[in-house]
Amino acid sequence: MKNYTWQITSLYVKDIDGKIDYVVNTLFDVLGTEEVDGTEYSYTLKMNNMSFEVSEGSDYIPFEDLTNEIVIGWVKELLGPEGVASYEAAVAGKIDSQINPPVAPVTKALPWV
Repeated sequence: MKNYTWQITSLYVKDIDGKIDYVVNTLFDVLGTEEVDGTEYSYTLKMNNMSFEVSEGSDYIPFEDLTNEIVIGWVKELLGPEGVASYEAAVAGKIDSQINPPVAPVTKALPWV
């Protein structure tokens, strides 16, 4: 079974009225792992970009109180279930290719030459 870890790698903020940092953009990675017959396979989809609308409101979380889980929650909410599944499927495909590498065709000399 594959396991996925979503990790924020950068936050970009904007000051509103010079007082408060609002997150307007983030970079994130999606890491997948799977153990098969005692061997662990992994792949990381790096440097994914997500922009956020800047809005003031009662749900504001001070920058110093943000956690990876909070920001990943925002990312996944914006992506929706289909978007999250798409990222994880991309990672899963790379892991599956490591477990069962595709057979590469080879060039052979023509039999009539």
